[in-house]
Amino acid sequence: MAIANIFGANFINLALFSFADFFYRQGSLFSAVAFEHIFSTAMVIVLVCVFIFGLVYRSKRYLVRLGYDSWLILLGYIAALVMLY
Repeated sequence: MAIANIFGANFINLALFSFADFFYRQGSLFSAVAFEHIFSTAMVIVLVCVFIFGLVYRSKRYLVRLGYDSWLILLGYIAALVMLY
């Protein structure tokens, strides 16, 4: 259920962007986006790809009871927070 929740929320956000772009009257909504939003969106895409890879490929090796994909997601999230703030 958690997997469906994550992917469902991502798809709902994409649908909301299409509606917001339709009602935004000053041109394309994506042309008015700040760099921080582009960066955070790119990081979300990368982290979701790592998440999917971790679901498909189950590693037998762990580091402090977490798989390498979980560590990569955690470090990527912390790096994105440091770069944004």
